[in-house]
Amino acid sequence: MNTELKQSSKSDFKKIICRRVPIKLQQFARLLSDLTESEVDPVRIKAMESQIRKTKETCLEYNVEATANLLSKVESQLNLDPETIDSQKPLIRRFVQRLESHADRLKLGQINTGTEQAVKAAKKQTDSDYTEEELEAESNKASLEPDNQQSPTTDSLSEASLDDSVSEEQISDSSATDSSTADSKAIETGPTDTAPTEVAAVPGSAIRTQIEPEYEFKHSVVEDKSETPKLLSGESELTIYWCLNNDDAYPILKQQMSDFGYNVESYELNQAIATAAGNSQKVVIAQLEDFEDDVAEPVNQTSHFIILAQRDNLEQRLKSIRLGATLFFAEPIDTIKIMEYLDNLERTTNAAPFRVAVMEDSKAQAKYNDKVLSDAGFETCVVIDPMQLLNSLSNFDAEVIFMDMQMPGCNGIELTKVLRQQERFQTVPIVFLSAEENHEKQREAMTSGGTAFIEKPVKKEQLLFTAELYARRSRNLQPHIARDFQTGLASPALLREQITIESERAMRQNNSMFFALIEMNGLAELNLDHGYAFGERAMQQLARLLRQRLRKTDCVGFFDSHRIGVILSHCADDEAEKVMSYLTQSFASSPVAFEGKSIKASLSVGLSRLGNDYDVQRLVKRAEAALNQAAQRENTHLIWAHESK
Repeated sequence: MNTELKQSSKSDFKKIICRRVPIKLQQFARLLSDLTESEVDPVRIKAMESQIRKTKETCLEYNVEATANLLSKVESQLNLDPETIDSQKPLIRRFVQRLESHADRLKLGQINTGTEQAVKAAKKQTDSDYTEEELEAESNKASLEPDNQQSPTTDSLSEASLDDSVSEEQISDSSATDSSTADSKAIETGPTDTAPTEVAAVPGSAIRTQIEPEYEFKHSVVEDKSETPKLLSGESELTIYWCLNNDDAYPILKQQMSDFGYNVESYELNQAIATAAGNSQKVVIAQLEDFEDDVAEPVNQTSHFIILAQRDNLEQRLKSIRLGATLFFAEPIDTIKIMEYLDNLERTTNAAPFRVAVMEDSKAQAKYNDKVLSDAGFETCVVIDPMQLLNSLSNFDAEVIFMDMQMPGCNGIELTKVLRQQERFQTVPIVFLSAEENHEKQREAMTSGGTAFIEKPVKKEQLLFTAELYARRSRNLQPHIARDFQTGLASPALLREQITIESERAMRQNNSMFFALIEMNGLAELNLDHGYAFGERAMQQLARLLRQRLRKTDCVGFFDSHRIGVILSHCADDEAEKVMSYLTQSFASSPVAFEGKSIKASLSVGLSRLGNDYDVQRLVKRAEAALNQAAQRENTHLIWAHESK
């Protein structure tokens, strides 16, 4: 049977059901088709299930039951274990055909909804709505009818039911008859879009189901990124001297450096080398082909010098080394790696002092170690009583611990075992400083969890070298713990933990907190067109943009395999909106460089504010609902979600 749409909902219905849902169905068909030709990928199936579930909910919301039932069956099929799915490939191929058929018919406005029971009920009531008691009685009566009298489900999708469907023009004509009623009950949207509150069941029927929307959605226009919001991190302190003779070479790289906050200046090479000499915040970039093949002497000795080359071979790399290059990149230029290098350079330049803890029961030795390390710029925590070590370290985030062997009350081996039992200290380097000459004892110290063993007396140079060596290793390793290796973003488990921590902090301090969910539009299609390596590269570029431009106090991590979560605190509603709008537009305007091509991608963002109830689960649900709304729109969108009053 066909649905008569009201004038007030016709526009949304056509946009969502006749345009967006068919696109989703075609996407599912392609993914299922690919599934029949390759091995089952559980991660890919999980991502597809989430999208299918959302599309099914949209179909049910607009009473497109035929398509919703088909999606339910596809979802049930995907819930099987990989081995079973592999054996069901012939059935999956049939689902592909049915999804494509539904997509084609929805584009034409041919909607099949309702059941024979609903038709019978509609015939009994034409001018006024059923009461709730009458609807319930009719429903109970329908449930008692024999199964063979019920209308066919979408399993068969019979030609008869499809022939009864209407075109887009017919929908427009039929909905016009109820326009006056719809106008009187239409919801004023203004800047806020809300979910439809009523759906017509069948032609000529006055049956309407009142649906109380769970959330109110506000569509935020993604503004031009010409002005950087004050909340974002400031510009980079690094200056890039662009010394390529050909001004048209590598335009994308140059533009992305500017977009990511680096100050890029065109310079003559010799002048740039002289200006940047010995300055850790100046970086010179030149092209290898601008130099003669026979390098007489280095052009650079003290600057950060990046060479870009057209070819990658040993001769080219040797030439760059002889010129004094500190980094070499060949075409296709990996812009992500260049940006990571610049980021690391900036972090190293502005790095905080290394933090060293010293467990030494001798007051004289402890004072000596403290003076040597402090004079060299280290931040120290000296503990004389071993029984106070845990208390002292609770307020000091040590990057390396120097441990004495023989102490009153316990020895260093026992104390090391105590530290290693705690997750916080499992990766912190522990270096034994002891006069113990027994090699068996030294081996026992190492097997207890020690990182290194140095015999006393320890020279000043050796103490400083060891402290910097292990503290630097500890600091470099820390970002990779519980984080994604490729992007450096927090893992889903770490992000969820951080959401809880930040919400509790907001409650204690009576501050605001916002949670944004970000999804790349059409990522599945982009992966199909360019390969899955493109998706990884695009995620790297997005992650880098978020890490580089957000504040240090903001938290960024993977919410799941394909969505990124951002936690913003201590800001107003308009500031949070401007920040996410700016970042979204920045990403959309910076193409992803992949295999010599520039590929544009866009984002959808769902944003929600922590409520007065400080309920984290409701905060996340609102953000997910907003993201679902944003993903149904074309190109880049930012949607707010608030719970209905």
